[in-house]
Amino acid sequence: MISHLKKQFVYDYWANSLILDLLIDHQVSDAKSLFWINHILNAEIIWMDRIQHGSTMLSPQDMRPLANCKDGYTHICERIIHFLESVTEEDIQKELNYKNSRGQEFSNFIVDILSHIVNHSTHHRAQIAARLREMDIPPPATDYIFYLR
Repeated sequence: MISHLKKQFVYDYWANSLILDLLIDHQVSDAKSLFWINHILNAEIIWMDRIQHGSTMLSPQDMRPLANCKDGYTHICERIIHFLESVTEEDIQKELNYKNSRGQEFSNFIVDILSHIVNHSTHHRAQIAARLREMDIPPPATDYIFYLR
């Protein structure tokens, strides 16, 4: 499972980078697109903070310039891959108790949280792609199968 998750996160980085580069190249200023690209990054940092430190200080709504997102995506991908290289299959099958951004308590298996992170990114990339189409900017193909090809 760990090798599969590593592959998923390298894909996630690839796909997020394609979208981010397009936003930068076209100087997109659409508030929703800028929010979602930041939100994807924030969520990945927040989840890894929860997994590795038990909590986070970051908000899902924090905003940063697109240029800073690029560094952020590189850093979080490296962080996740390093984490996956330092844990065992048994480690990722453990439950994690955490509080969401509203302070509600939940418990999920780490492996499920890691899978959620990739799915969450895919969802918001699709929202950005729809906005790009509305602006007559063709979005890149970011489906997993295109990454594998």
